[in-house]
Amino acid sequence: MNSIFLKKEQLSTFERFKPDNSATSEGIFYFYELGKERLLMKIMKNIYNYYSSQGLKTIQILMEYKSIFAEIVPELVLPESLVYIDQYLVGYLSKYIEGLNLKSYLTNPNVNFKQKIEVLQRIGFILERIKDLQIFPYHFHFGDFHEDNIIITMDDEIKIIDSNGVSLFEKGINSKYLKLCGNNLLYFGSENKYNIGPDGEYLASRNTDLLCYMMIVMNYLTQSNFSKLPFYKLSHYLEYLKSIGFSQDFLSCIGKLYKPEYNENPYLYLGNITEDMLENAKMSVYIKKCN
Repeated sequence: MNSIFLKKEQLSTFERFKPDNSATSEGIFYFYELGKERLLMKIMKNIYNYYSSQGLKTIQILMEYKSIFAEIVPELVLPESLVYIDQYLVGYLSKYIEGLNLKSYLTNPNVNFKQKIEVLQRIGFILERIKDLQIFPYHFHFGDFHEDNIIITMDDEIKIIDSNGVSLFEKGINSKYLKLCGNNLLYFGSENKYNIGPDGEYLASRNTDLLCYMMIVMNYLTQSNFSKLPFYKLSHYLEYLKSIGFSQDFLSCIGKLYKPEYNENPYLYLGNITEDMLENAKMSVYIKKCN
């Protein structure tokens, strides 16, 4: 297993990297030059923190089975090397991916509507492709899946970064959207679908991955933070979406997020959305029309 060993004082010699709009808080990033290749070095702020220690364990497993994961999940940017500082495992190296994170891509005026919908569909297809992925004894889930962890490259490829957030075993995940949706999920009949571990955090599953994906889709359609929509307003908003042309199949995928039924991947239904429907689906337009 590839490893590099550094002294703490050496960190000051590396150029810092600040991810665009990143929600990442558990690590610090540096550029690391290896020959002619520019890599990204992520150093965990607190290796004794539960999520950091579990993330480093995940990185070790991803490296051990790297050739398998590279073939099955080519979109995932896999670790290249472990990083030790003063003999302690504190982080890892991965390839530096140039491009726009999904949040910037979906708000970029130079990217047309059709391209944005196609990218969202492709992301949904990735989730569909890995839905039964198991590399014994590990079950693969993306875990903390959100716009800042998805990069659209200059070559229009989709890359998923921050691989320490991947879940390979039953563990609590530090998921942005599960935390934001928490109250709605717990109090309206879906608590048995989003299982909570002994540490009090949600356990990664296909249901959690699909919830995160749906939040990504709905953030784009509503041009807002959809996870903040109170549950008591959801039914009325879904009726509104139906009135402007959204299919019942797509709306059912949203409703299932908050019900005991298993979540459904909506990617096949995104192709039916038009620019007019997108314009009217904006939360600002909905509020204006319904007030």
